[in-house]
Formats: sequence, structure tokens, C-alpha cells
Amino acid sequence: MRVLFVGLGSIARKHIAAIKKIDESVIIYALRSNQDAKIITDIINIYSFEDLYNLNFDFAILSNPTACHFQSLNQLKDLEIPLFIEKPLFDITGKAQDELVNTI
Repeated sequence: MRVLFVGLGSIARKHIAAIKKIDESVIIYALRSNQDAKIITDIINIYSFEDLYNLNFDFAILSNPTACHFQSLNQLKDLEIPLFIEKPLFDITGKAQDELVNTI
């Protein structure tokens, strides 16, 4: 199983631990925004959305800040893989949120 994480904070690390309990052979990729971020053992770091298109993921988990979810969704939609998105989905509500959802 190959899983992409967008964001690698404390919540992502909890998801990684849970996935590894299910499948010890899982390959974890992390899309990181900071090339100077701490390296975590057994995680393959990626620093550009463009680099994702050469890889084949079973699914992705969006665990980056809520304010980044919409942008991440737009950039990942062409991968055509299942997405698990940490709540809240967006940081706005009402009509503006409906308009955003309709553009995806």
C-alpha cells in the first residue's frame, strides 16, 4: 500500500501509526512545504505537487492546515485517488463554501 500525506503534523503521525498497525509494509510519502523540516524515518519526502504525478498512490490523507485544504484538493484531484480529509473540511461556511465545493 502506498499512502500520500499532505502535511505531517501530530495528527498525521497518529494516522501513520494506525496505518502501520494495519499494514507494516505500507510506503508513506509526505508532501512537505518546508525542505528544512525534520526528516522522519521511513517516510519519503516530496516537496512539489508536480512530483506526485510520477508516483502511484492508493489514497491520500490531507492533514495540512484547514486553510490549505481547498488548494490541496484542487491540486490532487487529477490524481484520481481516494482522499481522506481532516476536519474541518474548509475554514469558511455558507454560500462561499458551496461555491468552493462546486468548483472541485
